[in-house]
Amino acid sequence: MLLRGRRGQTLAYACFFVTALVMRSVSDLSTHRLWADCAIVGYGVALAVSLVSLPVLSGRRRARVAFGAATAGALLVPLALLLTGRYGVQNEVTIIEQSAAVLLSTGTPYVHDASTLDQINPYLPGMALFGVPAVVAGMVGDGLGQVWVAALTDPRIWCLLVALVSAGAALRLHRVRSRWARAAMFLSLLSPTVALEMSTSGVDLPLAGLLVLGIALAGAGRVKSAALALAGALALKWVAVIAVPVVALLVLRQEGRRRAAVFLAVCTAAFGVLLVPALVSVVDMLAQVVRFPAGVGVVATPARSPMPGVLLASTGSAGRACALVLLAVAATAIAVLVIRRPPRTAGRAYVYAGIGFVAFFLLAPTGRFGYMVIPVMLFGAAYATSRLVNRPADSGEHPAVTPDVAPPDHATSDAMSRNDHGPFPRPCNEMPRGIIRRCTPLRSRARCPDWRGNRSVSQG
Repeated sequence: MLLRGRRGQTLAYACFFVTALVMRSVSDLSTHRLWADCAIVGYGVALAVSLVSLPVLSGRRRARVAFGAATAGALLVPLALLLTGRYGVQNEVTIIEQSAAVLLSTGTPYVHDASTLDQINPYLPGMALFGVPAVVAGMVGDGLGQVWVAALTDPRIWCLLVALVSAGAALRLHRVRSRWARAAMFLSLLSPTVALEMSTSGVDLPLAGLLVLGIALAGAGRVKSAALALAGALALKWVAVIAVPVVALLVLRQEGRRRAAVFLAVCTAAFGVLLVPALVSVVDMLAQVVRFPAGVGVVATPARSPMPGVLLASTGSAGRACALVLLAVAATAIAVLVIRRPPRTAGRAYVYAGIGFVAFFLLAPTGRFGYMVIPVMLFGAAYATSRLVNRPADSGEHPAVTPDVAPPDHATSDAMSRNDHGPFPRPCNEMPRGIIRRCTPLRSRARCPDWRGNRSVSQG
């Protein structure tokens, strides 16, 4: 696999280093340039450690030192500097704090008749919750105490915390123990796309984390918890709706129609409850959440990164129409793929959802490169779960197989002939050593005591 071994990680750090150099040269935002300065050093040290052979650095120690240098340079140092507020604050962070203050005072996170960019809140009510700690705590004390209070209650800290907890919970649900799988997930978090978002803005991190967690819960058979996670993601940004059909089809394929209906019902009900603050002022919500991001609001959106859809839309009305047509064609093609080959595992659902987000962000008439943090985390989770099937021989772990990997036919007939468990193979703890089994048929999985969604079934 690409990230397996020293060469793969060296290649990853080299790509990260080049990306940071490009960011330093093309970005005109002070926060992005500060991050690039720190990341160039961190990625450069990590690349040097991966390339140079030293007696004191070998094997896992080399990988750990490289990972620590990249973490410090691309995440910890720039985040600590930006939290002081001395190097500027991006508009997204200010908007979250402002929306929290408006929510606590008026019951809705939207400023009435917003006419300037600083007043517009393009997020759904759930995002305002990340600004509540800063509003409640306020600026207490003087000097160093004031700085620490502002740093600890900064919305970026809470966005990062939610993302990391959600990703960690997803890894535990998948029982990911392979060090290569964990390395892939950590490298995806250290990629410039994610690390830059963690340090400067953070608004898309909780959305990506909740999507990863929701798909993992659905794959593990925890339908109601998955619905709540998806509802939480929807309450942050409406774009999360792209993942809902994918997760619904995953539940339908694994659990059946009744459980899929339960998933949709719980998700809809929870989202409706979280949406109540927006319904206090529907007109302001539509103007700021729908019209502004679409580029047809009173204030022009600054989300104009040079992506294909944005470039087409910049040519005029004909180009905008062309971008919308391409987006519709891509959405139709992805929908046909997902319906014809519905996801049977969480790993496949990660891939489908990631493809959907990539197509939308690339072809939408407005957008930013920072939005790509969502598909990057989804693809990282997909790679991590793929290691449940394809683990390297030197990892010291027994191979495992997910429920959608069928065993050899002769093993199936042999195992079925030696048990009295009806339509099920012999329970996992009673299987002869060397035989790997899954519960069949599909419609009977929910009644099998040994099947747990997308969890792997190990040998013997």
